[in-house]
Amino acid sequence: MRAVLIASGYAPGMEDFGTERGPSVLLPVAGRPLVQHVVEWLVDCGVTSIDCILSAMPEKVELCLGDGARWGISIRNHLVRDPLHPYGHLAVLTGTVDEQVLLAHGDRLPDWKFEAAKQSPALAVRNGEWTGWGIIPASLMSRFTDQFDEDSLFAELTGHGNLPVHETPLLLGVRTFEDFLEANWMVLEKRFPGLQLAGRETNPGIWICRNVSLHPSSQLSGPLYIGENCRIAAGVQLGPRVVIGNDCFVDNSSELSETVVFAGSYIGEALDLKNAIVDRNCLVNVKVGAAVSITDNFILGSLVQHHFRQLARRLFTRIVAGVLLAFTSPFLAVTWLWCKVARRGPGICRKEVLRLSTTAGAESESYHLISFCPSANPSYCQGRAHQFFLHILPGLINVLKGDLTLVGVTPRSPAEVESLAPSWKQLYLGSSAGLITEVAVVHGAQATEDQRYSAEVFYTAMASPEHDAKLLGAWCAQLLGFKKPSTDSDD
Repeated sequence: MRAVLIASGYAPGMEDFGTERGPSVLLPVAGRPLVQHVVEWLVDCGVTSIDCILSAMPEKVELCLGDGARWGISIRNHLVRDPLHPYGHLAVLTGTVDEQVLLAHGDRLPDWKFEAAKQSPALAVRNGEWTGWGIIPASLMSRFTDQFDEDSLFAELTGHGNLPVHETPLLLGVRTFEDFLEANWMVLEKRFPGLQLAGRETNPGIWICRNVSLHPSSQLSGPLYIGENCRIAAGVQLGPRVVIGNDCFVDNSSELSETVVFAGSYIGEALDLKNAIVDRNCLVNVKVGAAVSITDNFILGSLVQHHFRQLARRLFTRIVAGVLLAFTSPFLAVTWLWCKVARRGPGICRKEVLRLSTTAGAESESYHLISFCPSANPSYCQGRAHQFFLHILPGLINVLKGDLTLVGVTPRSPAEVESLAPSWKQLYLGSSAGLITEVAVVHGAQATEDQRYSAEVFYTAMASPEHDAKLLGAWCAQLLGFKKPSTDSDD
């Protein structure tokens, strides 16, 4: 059976949310875009091909769905100019005269299961209102014009088309803020059957995905969903009815209930959020009969304290680097002299490295990382002595200047950062670079790309003075020969 999926992205009840966030069909329901739930629902019903009608930001929908190969179906995309009147294009998708076509809207999903082999014309309604879904004869589609909006299309189908209606018990939707929150709660509370959730249900009603860091003092109440690579700090209370997207950080003592947090968001300290939607620096407070969108930096207010902590960390590491340089300067001078005499070329090598700023929105810049080795990358060194004398000692000068810290993620050039996968790049730019890295301590010099990625995800989630101290201690133990990286010990 063939389906036509309207994914034009128009959501009249969520205009204040801003169009830069993408089409409404990509709004997350329990951690996944609603349109992905819709496509999987269609596949379960026996649909084998989908014609997808796009308008607003079509490239984002195409990136989400692809060509349908992962579901074993085909998806063809068609572009229309007006998201309010996308139905005229259906006239060129009529197919054979006796064909039945499923018409669906990507921003709604009714609980309407049917067998593709036994389909008959019908329209799905909820409380007397059309859901935007129906099985219609292909011959009717030839009568659709660009003047049709959804209301006039429904009138055409029930009037001239004389199609019967079928009442559906449930409807997921993202056309208003209230509908969006309710859709998330319906899925988390398992009131809407048949939808798949990512992650693992660790306790009844609580889903936690991989690489999530939970402070022991945090309190979780279901239904609750926490996406990948999230960090939940001390004293945080989550639930009931909370969805946290991927790569989020909820800071100390915040309380969230009946709230959806989009991926990549930071929740400041001691914030009390209820009945809200958070997308980075945008807070939507959904109340009874009203919705107010706040697009200032309110949600990022506690980032000031977070920024001060980062500055204090850098100041402390600069002081430590100055003390270490004072004691190790004779070794530094001897190592430089040995490099000048023992090999050709300059004794000091400099690699251009992207500076990872602690200030959100700051303009990126680069600096030169000092090394006595042409690779200029301590993570790829063979042997701790080599790493210490040729990279760590000269790198202390960069730490003293405030370019990076003692412990962090691997310093990379601008070109290396651009070559990272999008999710890895976003994660990397939000972290801090250091001379000693998680991947070097845990996996050693022969780490694979997957190990590097997982190590940097883990470090970003766990970054704290205590964790940095543990890594520094483990690295010193390896330098003195007391222990080896896990990868090396397995060889």
